[in-house]
Amino acid sequence: MNVPQGWYLITDSQGDSHFKTALVASTVSGKTTFKTDKTTEQSALTDTLGSFYVKSENAPNAPEKNAYQTNEYLNVKTGTVNIGDTVYYQVRTSVPLAATGRQDYIIRFTDTAEKGLKIGTDGISVCHKAKSADKNAECTAVSADDLTIDQTGDDSSQTVTKVTVRNVYNYVGEYLYLRYSAVVTSHVLGTDGNGRVLHNEATVAHNTDEESEAGEATLYTGDLKFYKYGVNVSDEVRLNGAEFTVHRGQSAAADEANADLKFTKLGEGVYQYDPANGSATVATGDNGLLILKGLEAGYYTFVETKAPAGYADNFKPTFTVNMKVTANKASAVADPAIENPLTDDNNGWGLASSWTDESNSQRVKVKNVKSITQLPLTGGAGIILFSVIAALLVAVAAVATIRIRAVKRELQD
Repeated sequence: MNVPQGWYLITDSQGDSHFKTALVASTVSGKTTFKTDKTTEQSALTDTLGSFYVKSENAPNAPEKNAYQTNEYLNVKTGTVNIGDTVYYQVRTSVPLAATGRQDYIIRFTDTAEKGLKIGTDGISVCHKAKSADKNAECTAVSADDLTIDQTGDDSSQTVTKVTVRNVYNYVGEYLYLRYSAVVTSHVLGTDGNGRVLHNEATVAHNTDEESEAGEATLYTGDLKFYKYGVNVSDEVRLNGAEFTVHRGQSAAADEANADLKFTKLGEGVYQYDPANGSATVATGDNGLLILKGLEAGYYTFVETKAPAGYADNFKPTFTVNMKVTANKASAVADPAIENPLTDDNNGWGLASSWTDESNSQRVKVKNVKSITQLPLTGGAGIILFSVIAALLVAVAAVATIRIRAVKRELQD
């Protein structure tokens, strides 16, 4: 546009109440020298033309991203998951008014899932719904012909999924939803076996390459940890080879609803949750430790099925812990704090007690004994021990009484 310097009112020729006007003036950079004619009251400033950059809309806001428990997308999932769980993700953005009448207008979702989430392209869909609609209202599917899906990477490192949606002018003023499912895999543990974070984020771009800020959804996996020991004089001796089963809940025995969990061995005393191919029996390692990885928070009950060599097989402990996973307040992608403190359930022999590990987390230590005299003198075990002693004393007293009466009869005869 070649016009003289001055003030201009620029409008959109197709404008309506949704479009804006702009006043444009020349700008002057610092330390600019102007030559003026002193004989006139005013004169034009040359070489100072301004510029106006027309932008159809602002950069889009960060999309809303959440994880859900089911594919009904009603109950937001937060906190923890198990290896093997299926998680449903949803990303929501608004179709702007700038798309009105624009058949060339597109919206692109870019979803980035870190290691441990297996995402198949066949489960990816897009739907739209009025902003005023109830959350239970049906989300109408966008035709697959209007979608282009590109995916790179996998669950061992990072999966990037880009979904381009065409013909979005049909949904102006509505919400557009990207939906898909992901399976939690053992890759969440990482190459060192210590990973615990499932981080997932998404951005959107509206008809340009300018990305929004990211919407995020972060979940975690937890672990269970305790060590086994025996007593040699007064010193603790770590015990390997103690075998256990573990089930969810606070009941002393597994049942149909809470069956024994299955695990695959990663190393001595270290296992990962593997519901499809694992074994129900786990055993402590050479240092007495037992660590079970890839589990959600909650109550877990351990039942010892085989005592270490040389220890009493009729005083095997059963105990319950409550695993807690607390996200890092400073950074959602940092490792969470994990602990599994002992509860008052099922610790009848009193062989399980509290222990604080090297990361200052509440854990458990579990004792094995070689005889009844080594049982703790508190709780149910103490009651049993004193009951046995009392029974023995009663038996001794009864025998002594019978013997004394027999001696008296002999003397009288």
